[in-house]
Amino acid sequence: MKNILIITICFIKIAMNLLLAADISKEKVFNDLIKKHGIITTINAICSNNEADLIDVNIKAKQGNKYSIKTKHIEMFCDGIVIWNYNSIRKSVIISNFDAENSQNIFSLDNLFFNVLPNLEPIKLQTVVSNKKNKQYRLDLYNKNRSAEIKEVYLYLDQKLTKIEGIEVITNNIKIAPKWDIKKLEINKSIPDSTFRFKVPNDVDVIDTR
Repeated sequence: MKNILIITICFIKIAMNLLLAADISKEKVFNDLIKKHGIITTINAICSNNEADLIDVNIKAKQGNKYSIKTKHIEMFCDGIVIWNYNSIRKSVIISNFDAENSQNIFSLDNLFFNVLPNLEPIKLQTVVSNKKNKQYRLDLYNKNRSAEIKEVYLYLDQKLTKIEGIEVITNNIKIAPKWDIKKLEINKSIPDSTFRFKVPNDVDVIDTR
């Protein structure tokens, strides 16, 4: 009798898990993420790529091709008009004009979230990590515009399917993309425009190509 009860409980658990899995729709997960974040105008993120030894890369971006990318020794700023590329080891900064005609790159917030996002289509939702302490899903998104630079985007989600924990971006030039682990992600928080302008220190070499 005891064995029958245990077997019955196990079958009930299996049935519940199957029902739960069947209820998880890749389309629903994708639509819920879009609804949660709404129209994206700013991003403030801290991410890492251990394979490339890039730890705690701070990325801030704002609609209008404004961004700042800070690593341990290199900082890049763009206010939509001018780009500053600063290297603290070489103590040099390269200043150039922002080329609007060549802005279709993965660092452009406008490109990624306004040109690519509407064309993304959820293809697959799969479990990539599953243990007693943690469960992580990967949502595969394909760009319906196959002529675009960005081909695919893989989002790594927490076990509740509501928090983005990592991202991979496949482009024409990058077939096997590095995974970026997202430690912090703030969307649509206010970011002043001064964040995207670089104040050149007095003791650095300046290469101005404008």
